[in-house]
Amino acid sequence: MRILINVYDADLAELLRSHISREPFADTVECVPDTLEAAAYAESTSFDIIILSKHRSIPLPSIDEDFRERGVKSRMLGLIYSDSWKAQVDVFDAGCDYVIPLPCDIEVLCAQIRAIERRIRNTNDGVVRVGCLEINPHRKRVWVSGELIPLTPQEYRVLLYLAQNA
Repeated sequence: MRILINVYDADLAELLRSHISREPFADTVECVPDTLEAAAYAESTSFDIIILSKHRSIPLPSIDEDFRERGVKSRMLGLIYSDSWKAQVDVFDAGCDYVIPLPCDIEVLCAQIRAIERRIRNTNDGVVRVGCLEINPHRKRVWVSGELIPLTPQEYRVLLYLAQNA
């Protein structure tokens, strides 16, 4: 599972990266603190989950504007510095799929990611996966170890055929 951490607080980002990286589900865990850079990176690199959090006084970005309009389909997990229902509703309305109030125990966060991973495994999103190769037939894009690979239409069709019959 590929995870992108887009968290304003560098200490929190490193804490998350170090703990999540040790989990068996975590193939790749990367940190990009700037939201627009993270959105651009997520557009060109396939991530299963994007973890978002901003400074206490800064609201989460509009997920729909910053990520979804770029075609990013990753599950979005918002970390917020409030346990009020209103703040949680705002984060869902901004486009997050999941919300965890801070502070929280890192084990709770990892359990939530494991639950998301189980749902991802059990959904047929049409993506063909063989080892570190991912092919999205709907978007006609290919990634190897999370890196977007440019292919000609003929190369794409041959690779898709081979992957579907592996």
